[in-house]
Amino acid sequence: MKHLQKTLEFQLQENDRYAIKNQGILSKELFGKRNKNSWVQGEGVVYVLLDSDTKEYIYVGECSSNRSPLATINSGLNRLYSYGFKGKTHSVDAHFFTFGPMTNYKILEDQPKDKQIKYLTETIEAEIVYHIREKTGNWPKFQNEIHFRNDLKNDMKIQQQIGDVIKELDLN
Repeated sequence: MKHLQKTLEFQLQENDRYAIKNQGILSKELFGKRNKNSWVQGEGVVYVLLDSDTKEYIYVGECSSNRSPLATINSGLNRLYSYGFKGKTHSVDAHFFTFGPMTNYKILEDQPKDKQIKYLTETIEAEIVYHIREKTGNWPKFQNEIHFRNDLKNDMKIQQQIGDVIKELDLN
């Protein structure tokens, strides 16, 4: 597992759209160039967002495509059904986690190749959300849905990854 943490600031632009301030610079700083050497290439990312002011968990998401997690967050701010925190917080403490190549997870071999990353990141995302609820008594403030995958969460390697994230976020 790899973990990066960064504060993201949101700014309202002239066209009434929100954007992550300095997204291009942050994307290169956090994730490098989008190529074979990028640590997120083919691994997927789970991200955990906390309100920078209140330290309240506000959202847990996943990025299973070849898009940058920052691009995923940015588009989530501006789509028809945008993130609930849009316009309500000016900055978030963002934690990004990635979990290595899919070949590390034998249980995923039975899943369709094009769904393996998504299934892994959704499994970990759901368990993080559940642990936030267990620790704080509340779901992340703007969490709308999660996808539990009971068939995957019991795998030893996936449990280890979930446990490592829980420790990093001090949710145990």
